[in-house]
Amino acid sequence: RRMTAGFRAVFGVVAGLCIAAAGASAAQDASAVTQLIDRVLGDGASAQFSVTVLPTGAPPSWCDSVVGECAQIGTDSGKVAIEATSVSAATYGLGTYLRTMCNASLTWVKTGGLIPRCTANTTLPTYPAGTTQVVKRHLKWTYYQNVVDSSYSFVWWDVARWQTEIDWMALHGINIALVYTGQEKVLLDLYQDFGVDLTNVTQGSDYDFFNGPAFLSWSRGQSMAGVGGKDTTTPGYGGALPRWWFDQQAALGVQQANRMRELGITTILRGFEGDVPGQIKDLHPTANITKVGPSDWLLDALDPLFAKLADAYMTKLIATFGTDHYYQADGLFNSKTGPWLASPTASSLPPCTFSPPSPNTYLVGCPPKVGGLQDQQKDQMKDRGDCDGFNTLAEAEAACAANRGCGGVTEQYGQYELRAGNSLTPSPPNKPSTSWRIDNADACRGPPPPMPIDHDAAAHSAAAYAGLARTDPQAVWVYQTWIWRGFTAEHEPYLRGWMSSIPKGRGLMLDQTAEWIPVWQFFGNWSYFGVDFIWCAMSTMGGNVGLYGNMERLNSGPSDAMSTQNSSIAGVGLDPEGIDTNPAYYTFLLDGAWRESGNVTQWLGEWATQRCGEENADASAGWALLEQTVYADSPDQTYEHHMGYCPTTMPYGSGWDRQKGSERPQWYPLSRLHAAWGHLINASKSGCALTPAMTFDLVDVGREYLSVSACNGAYDQLMAAKTPTAIAAANATMMGVMSDLDRLLAASGGFLLGQWIADARKLATDAGHPEDADFLEWNARAQVTSWDPSDACNATGTVGLDGLWDYGNKAWSGLVGTYYARRYSIYADLLLQSGGKTVSKSAYATAVMKWACEFAHDTESSEFPSAPVGDVVAIAEELWSKYAPQG
Repeated sequence: RRMTAGFRAVFGVVAGLCIAAAGASAAQDASAVTQLIDRVLGDGASAQFSVTVLPTGAPPSWCDSVVGECAQIGTDSGKVAIEATSVSAATYGLGTYLRTMCNASLTWVKTGGLIPRCTANTTLPTYPAGTTQVVKRHLKWTYYQNVVDSSYSFVWWDVARWQTEIDWMALHGINIALVYTGQEKVLLDLYQDFGVDLTNVTQGSDYDFFNGPAFLSWSRGQSMAGVGGKDTTTPGYGGALPRWWFDQQAALGVQQANRMRELGITTILRGFEGDVPGQIKDLHPTANITKVGPSDWLLDALDPLFAKLADAYMTKLIATFGTDHYYQADGLFNSKTGPWLASPTASSLPPCTFSPPSPNTYLVGCPPKVGGLQDQQKDQMKDRGDCDGFNTLAEAEAACAANRGCGGVTEQYGQYELRAGNSLTPSPPNKPSTSWRIDNADACRGPPPPMPIDHDAAAHSAAAYAGLARTDPQAVWVYQTWIWRGFTAEHEPYLRGWMSSIPKGRGLMLDQTAEWIPVWQFFGNWSYFGVDFIWCAMSTMGGNVGLYGNMERLNSGPSDAMSTQNSSIAGVGLDPEGIDTNPAYYTFLLDGAWRESGNVTQWLGEWATQRCGEENADASAGWALLEQTVYADSPDQTYEHHMGYCPTTMPYGSGWDRQKGSERPQWYPLSRLHAAWGHLINASKSGCALTPAMTFDLVDVGREYLSVSACNGAYDQLMAAKTPTAIAAANATMMGVMSDLDRLLAASGGFLLGQWIADARKLATDAGHPEDADFLEWNARAQVTSWDPSDACNATGTVGLDGLWDYGNKAWSGLVGTYYARRYSIYADLLLQSGGKTVSKSAYATAVMKWACEFAHDTESSEFPSAPVGDVVAIAEELWSKYAPQG
């Protein structure tokens, strides 16, 4: 069969990169840092730097970091000299130099991007002779990403965009992050080997295993499949994804992983979680597979098939992407709520000793085990033992000694089986057996844990970890603790059991929402029973846009964890559901791994200078007011789901749009936020360079102010309107606010629906498949509107706006002035029809769903700018005056 040029190019990249990735991590040397300098500052800039990455070993005398990680920046022979203990420390040192000496602004692309201000064409500032700046790590890890960022932010990226992101990561000292791009290729090949073709799915089947491109995060072990799939838009098409997607994304993922390793960033791959396609149940009807959703099937970790699939998956994963030995696996593993940990072992305890053989006896019961038979299989095996068996006594005794629930070994049917009991029982005449019991169980095991352990949880976590470690004996299991936030004291035995099966040093917990629900403090500061954890801030949900967050909590939270007795904190991290928003908040946390404690006021003053490009009184005053308002130390803004900002909400919404705090702030006067915006406008006219960073801030602070002031006022006016005149006036007011806000948003590259759509379409055309551009655009539009596109297009008149409706809402130009504005006018129309009485929730939901479906599929007639439009300063000044606080 003739291979097309486009496919040949993609296949060549995949094949070549897979070979490169399958080996050890790329060498970490100074050349990666000098290349970073030339990318960020311009070709040739590295000639003004001297970069040294010290050999691995004892840190130098000037590095007193508790984790041995430092960078020293100074001057040597007229060059900027960076000496560091690792590549990651060197890149953080570079970022520190740029921020402190050049007033660089280094943020996500849409929030301003990398603005070094010192370039290859300028003479770089140097330190006074004999002086240096030393930065040192206080925590081992700086973590980045949430698994859903792959959909909310990264889905349409190409290799150039990934390069910029990885450079940003390196400059902020991020040294561990996810690589989820392209894993579908591994899964496709895995199940092909097991007799399942995942591209051959009947339209409408509940056997789809993948979601569409914009929804892939939720078919990666999150109980969802078939959402946004191509088979829902193209009759006869097999599977949710275009077939070119698998190879193209795998090639991109390998490039991403390799570049991260070059810059000293440890990659985290996705481990096997037990979610399987439904066809596997057909092929293995006796396997313990549960249907947990319309098209989601879960294989129990104790079923023998789990081990087979896990081993095959891990082999293919590592062959494709290489490995740094870190794997995230958040599966439930047994259709229950899942967590995990490692029980401490006391090296001072004596070894377990076994009694001489006792013929014609057996020990009762089976200890917690991995790979045991499930209940429905036991009848088939009733004539055999059902405990873990070994071929030799030595193997069995070693396994028994390592299992707290094991009391000894019984030989039966030629197998040496682990047994829970420690008291000998005579064997039946027809079942001869011999036993060896542990003589010193109390001494060799030490005292029992302070409370019971859930042995079922222990068995399942052991099986899940074994699914990683059989293929990679150095595997470290990374686990998102999101699901534990509601746990109470009754869950402690479960957690103890789950964690007891993870070897010491082989677990890394992500305390994902530590900024408002610090799980590490549960059970009297349990600190994950000693397993390393990373203190994370999520805050953003669904990639929503907003300015909020208790910055003092980002300062004190990690510091409190570090100072707590027996704390196992190992790092700080960002795991927002979507990026390109609230950059000051998240950047402050990134610096947390490099400081014991900080000063929010001082840090924001430095941030103001970096965003402006120079010290500026108005810029400093504006950010000082933002500290007192959107970033204030107030409990009223510490909560989940800041999703209900007025421009993106609606009456009778899904519930995600509830205004809880930041959307209707009560802890500061709106006049103070208005004043902050005014100071930034003045700064843009009095010395601050109008860079993408400054432009973003002018728009973002204005968006926040208009959302919580003018828009909320118009909303309240519309809700109170009862007469035709009042309804028309309220609707006109709301349409005016939405139109003005859309104009403001259009003036920055950080808030453009058109860019999101253009990137989606470009991905298809760059892959040589322009025929799929409309499909990718439909995915892009659906995710930021109805979320699940089927919810919009299957309106029945009785379905409410529930589920994940509006979960991915965005205050973007193109959405605010068109999509969201129309939803308010729909409400006003129905209110008029009712004579000013109550609007039917069903009628409103039906109309909104119909509009959402039309909007998502309108890939031809509606176009939105993909680059900024308008004079941002003029627009901001106009709206600042027009919507000034009254009184």
